[in-house]
Amino acid sequence: MHITLWRRVSHKIISHDGFVFDHHPDPPIRLAQLKKIDRPFDKADTELIKKLYDSLSISDKTKIIHLITRISDNKKLDDKKCQPRVMAYSILVEGPELTIEPLFNPNIRHFVNRTVDTYNEIHFDRYFQFGKTFEQRLEDNDVLYFQELDYMFQAPHEIHHGKSGQKPPKGHLGDDLTYAQFVFVCYTMVAHTFAFLFPIRLCWSVQGMTKRLQSVSQKRKNSLELKSVPQLKKSHADYSDDETFSSYYTETDSEEGYAPIVHAIILPNYKEDLDTLRETLDVLACHALASSSYDIYLAMELGEEGAAVKASILVKEFSDKFRCIEYTLHPRGIPGEAQGKSSNLRWAGRYLVGKYGNDLNKRNIIVTVIDADSHLAANYFTLINGMHLSYPETSETTIYVPPIIFDRNAHVVPQIVRVADIVWAGAGLSNHYHGSSICPPTSVYSLPLSIVDRVCGWDAGDDAIGEDLHMYLKCFFALNGNLTARTILSAASQSNVSSNIHGIRGFFADCRARYRQALRHMWGALDSGYFTRSLARMWWRTRCHTTGDRPHWLNTLGLLQCMYEAHFLPTHIFFIIITSAVYTVITPTSSIPPTLLLALDLTGYMRLCSFLIFSTFFYLYESFHYTCVKDREEAMICAGIADRMLGTFTYRSFWKNGLDFLMFPVVGVVFGSVPSIIAQVNQFWTLSLVYTVSKKPQRVVAP
Repeated sequence: MHITLWRRVSHKIISHDGFVFDHHPDPPIRLAQLKKIDRPFDKADTELIKKLYDSLSISDKTKIIHLITRISDNKKLDDKKCQPRVMAYSILVEGPELTIEPLFNPNIRHFVNRTVDTYNEIHFDRYFQFGKTFEQRLEDNDVLYFQELDYMFQAPHEIHHGKSGQKPPKGHLGDDLTYAQFVFVCYTMVAHTFAFLFPIRLCWSVQGMTKRLQSVSQKRKNSLELKSVPQLKKSHADYSDDETFSSYYTETDSEEGYAPIVHAIILPNYKEDLDTLRETLDVLACHALASSSYDIYLAMELGEEGAAVKASILVKEFSDKFRCIEYTLHPRGIPGEAQGKSSNLRWAGRYLVGKYGNDLNKRNIIVTVIDADSHLAANYFTLINGMHLSYPETSETTIYVPPIIFDRNAHVVPQIVRVADIVWAGAGLSNHYHGSSICPPTSVYSLPLSIVDRVCGWDAGDDAIGEDLHMYLKCFFALNGNLTARTILSAASQSNVSSNIHGIRGFFADCRARYRQALRHMWGALDSGYFTRSLARMWWRTRCHTTGDRPHWLNTLGLLQCMYEAHFLPTHIFFIIITSAVYTVITPTSSIPPTLLLALDLTGYMRLCSFLIFSTFFYLYESFHYTCVKDREEAMICAGIADRMLGTFTYRSFWKNGLDFLMFPVVGVVFGSVPSIIAQVNQFWTLSLVYTVSKKPQRVVAP
């Protein structure tokens, strides 16, 4: 039989709405139940207490005795309105055996305390006190100390523990979860599911990417040119290389009816060192197609002191290395366009559209945007040529995205900075798995001028500080989600931020510089608002039948997932972990609803599994890193400029970098969750962020 153990009440139970229940007409109910435990009632009471205290793992026996034998001590309560805590338990009596389960009835606390207060008011003038011992309780006919559960909750509006077909109280889903707790359980499971699946996708992507990079490298060694352009399988997203061949553009293509492809390369920069820009141009100038196909545009800021002089020096040095090299100066004082890379890029984009505006082969002008410190191998552009010519039906709606790697000075920056950049590169790598239709770029990307003209170039407002992602979103929604993304199997080499200071001061300077860079990255959460507005406009165009192409809703859903993972998941997981930890510390386990407790336990295991999978990613990254660095070093040796790039080929080893994965939790908080929270909180007051240039390593030139 089920009985209920709770704090002692009077002979009548008065519910919170004033409804009065007379006690059960058979007072010996308690005695009958205790007899099943042990014939001597006092011993039975003691055994029950001991059983309960053992079941709850309470070390202080006096506490559990106090819990059962006393209701409350109102003298100790300064605030008469404060209700004492109420614990209730369902006890299954089967002979001498007891099965005890905590009750999570949200009405119990109010129900019991209201009854006790009523009892006190009735008997206060008689100085009546509750019995402290078994004999006193027996004399008081304490039949409700143990009472049948069905009897205690007879009213239809009350909750019955374990009963079906009865309505829960307002604001609750049942006898254990409130609506707020239910929402929390659902969302924490969703968030942890995304957090669990992300490293799995990342490992799959980096392993597949490594194999394909190795395949391309081997084929380039075997044959530097492919005279015919084979037909590739058509899809919304594909690699520039399949399992059997690589596509390379050659000079014979124009003779076969193909228009020559021009690469307009924009280097948006703001307060970058002259040597950083010079080294990037050196790498581009060594490419075989540089003098015939590369148009270089240095996107400078007029408000930067000495920008024009710096650009003029570079134009003079490299004028005979490229098909064309020019620079643009973004004017000061344009409303809505602050000084920084995005404004410089927008201004240069306008210049390009005007310069090539009358070109009938605008789709064969590929615009490539790179960071000031990005190094691209020659096959990056040849692979784009092959892809562009092999897919004529999507050539005007395609964006080309390479993976990025931080491989030039990783050995001289602090471990925490190095791991932060590995994770940042991994975030981009996670979308490069085979068959992915969504691949937002990071730092480097290429797209035809026709689509740049179609979307009216780049934006330069406060919400476009992440110009690479913002441009991707702009093109994506301009095409109603039918933007084709193709991975270029040639990694873009990047530098870690570096203060060029040694010692402990250098350590903190590097960490501070990386944090500022992370804050700028996380400020791009403004693109989530742009995404939402663009999605609404696309839906409205579809509803009003004013759109040309049919929206690709599956791609849109995939992009929504990427936006959530980039801008919300780091923050939400951080808060979920903190609040869950605090809640479990301040709340006894017996008071936590079973469903909520199960969710907290399950998500804890999911976080542990995610960490182990991330450790696998760091293991797989070693091969990816080696392949990229080795390929770049061989390309620079062939170009004859490797001797001018001393110390920029950073190889990893297990003994030096094997424990990098242990830094991931710290990196995730310091350079992920914290700057994301700060950025999103600050955006309640301002959308503007003062652009701070990330310091790059000084160039080392051979004597």
